[in-house]
Amino acid sequence: MKGITAGQSILFVFGPEGGLADKEIDKLTDAGFMACGLGPRILRTETAPLYALSAVSYHVELLR
Repeated sequence: MKGITAGQSILFVFGPEGGLADKEIDKLTDAGFMACGLGPRILRTETAPLYALSAVSYHVELLR
């Protein structure tokens, strides 16, 4: 999350359990998205956004 600062907007794209296809990732990165993962775990649709927001909060707010 290099270059992310407080006050910026972030748009997350969460893939299916099997992950996004390489072509999908290529299209997203071509559109300016930054590819990243949430680690080795497979998270449910309900919990993945909360996990991602927690990681961003930690990075932007607590590591100052």
